[in-house]
Amino acid sequence: MDDASYEEAKKKFIELGVTDPKELEDRLGQMGYDPKLPDDKVRLVENPKKFMEEYIDNLLKQKGKDNDVLSKEEEVEEVEINPIVAKQIKSLKNSMKTYGLKPDHILKGLKDDNE
Repeated sequence: MDDASYEEAKKKFIELGVTDPKELEDRLGQMGYDPKLPDDKVRLVENPKKFMEEYIDNLLKQKGKDNDVLSKEEEVEEVEINPIVAKQIKSLKNSMKTYGLKPDHILKGLKDDNE
């Protein structure tokens, strides 16, 4: 959004899926857009590196839709899964769906058991 006016930036955020008015205003403010400034002016963000780290962390924590930003995953070597284990995985997926669990809940449980 180089050299975009406040309204142009607002439209771009809406196109990117930011629909909540409060979140929209917060993000515009974080990026230095202020409706009170002239169209060709943007407020400078004091520490852009820190801002971007916090902004990306926040986005990754809020990821909930398939089209949201995804974190880069490590490449996993392809292996053949034992049919019994595959059946257990399928059962686990069904249980997760039934009880409203997310993969993060299961991973946390697995990590807790290993410690």
